[in-house]
Amino acid sequence: DSRDMIAVTHNAMEFFAHESCGKCFPCRLGTQRLTERLSGEGPIQLQVWLEEVNDMNAAMKSFSACGLGMAAPLVIESLIKQFPARVQEFVEKR
Repeated sequence: DSRDMIAVTHNAMEFFAHESCGKCFPCRLGTQRLTERLSGEGPIQLQVWLEEVNDMNAAMKSFSACGLGMAAPLVIESLIKQFPARVQEFVEKR
């Protein structure tokens, strides 16, 4: 109950970005951009932020060459689904 789920998800995305082999650009760029979004970069309007993240997630899941790129978006999808109020607070109060 005391863990910040944004920080937990950010740590997971940093791991995926570090572990990406870099051969396919959806995974290489997607993990980097999602990590940036969880660092506080990107739009401050919730709907725009969600659209950006969802577009990156869809591209990674559809076009990544291996399971890492296909699985990495699942952590941020779970964050958005399970903790929508925390996501809104994070995006709008930066």
